[in-house]
Amino acid sequence: NILEARRTLQSLSSLLSQISNIVITEEIARRFEVSLDAIGDSLRDFKVGNLKEGHSASQLALLQSEAAFFDPSLLALLYFPDDQKYAIYVPYFLPVGLPILMSIKSIVKLIKNKEKSD
Repeated sequence: NILEARRTLQSLSSLLSQISNIVITEEIARRFEVSLDAIGDSLRDFKVGNLKEGHSASQLALLQSEAAFFDPSLLALLYFPDDQKYAIYVPYFLPVGLPILMSIKSIVKLIKNKEKSD
C-alpha cells in the first residue's frame, strides 16, 4: 500500500508539473497532504512494531492518494487545451484589439511627423 500510494503521488506530482493550466483545488491539496502524512505514520508504526496501525495508515494513504489523482476536477481540465482557449477568445478580443492597434499606429505616426517638422 505504501509503495502504491507513493507511486500515485509521484505520478500526480509529475502530471501537475507537466500541465501548466491545471488548477489544484484545496480538496486535492488536502488529500495529497493527508496521504503524505499517512505514509509517514505508517512507516513509523511499522518501525516500532505496530503492524495493525501501520496497515491502517497505509490503507488511508493509498485511498487518499488515489482520490487526489482521480479527482474529477483534474480530469475535466485535461480536455480543454490551450489551442481551444485561443479559438474561443480571439473572436472576442480581435474586434476590440484592432482599433486599439490602429490608434497606437496613428499616434506613433503623428509623433514622428511632429518630430520631423521640428
